[in-house]
Amino acid sequence: MTTEAMTQFKQLIVNRRSARAFKSDSIDETTLREIFETAQSAPSNCNTQPWQVYLASGESRDRLSDAMLAAVTAGEEPRTDFPYTLAFDGVYRDRQFGSGKELYRALNIERDDKEARQKAWLDNYRFFGAPHAAFIGMRRDFGLANAMDVGMYVQNLMLAINLAGAACCPQATMAFYPDLVRQEFGLSEDTIFLCGISIGYPLQDSPANTVRTDRASIDEIVTMKN
Repeated sequence: MTTEAMTQFKQLIVNRRSARAFKSDSIDETTLREIFETAQSAPSNCNTQPWQVYLASGESRDRLSDAMLAAVTAGEEPRTDFPYTLAFDGVYRDRQFGSGKELYRALNIERDDKEARQKAWLDNYRFFGAPHAAFIGMRRDFGLANAMDVGMYVQNLMLAINLAGAACCPQATMAFYPDLVRQEFGLSEDTIFLCGISIGYPLQDSPANTVRTDRASIDEIVTMKN
């Protein structure tokens, strides 16, 4: 029988959605600290806790957004700290295109409206209006096993954000120009970035926040054998 705690936990996971339109209101420092303290309980190999988080708010957030927008509009190619590709095939490509289709449908952007699509894409570097931008990194000499630990931390962080009544959007694009993040935080090349998360309070009436993507059935994902 499903317990009340399990039901609440399932609702938290199932109801989590990526927000792509935020209010300008900042989250107070006490709440932010509670969110990050909750996320810190994530598991990791030998309790190494390899994740590092750099949270930009206020002027720092604006400088990074402006710098990234300038890089993109100047035609600078992304320079991620790790091999990154969007060349999916098969069912993975279907899911990728399905996700984009649902977003553009919600935004009422036609497939051939290149100008509107470009504007929507640039919103990634505006952090969708979120007042806080968290950049998730780790040491350069760490590997895939450590990156998996970071991924578990990111899931914890997103759920903690939602539990606090806020919202977020995990973004690969926020790791496309890592040198800008290192420069803003005074970091050396020893720190690399895997992703970022836009954080704030969602605009409830925004069409961008109505997007719902489906999930594959567990029969497609889980193989069980006795």
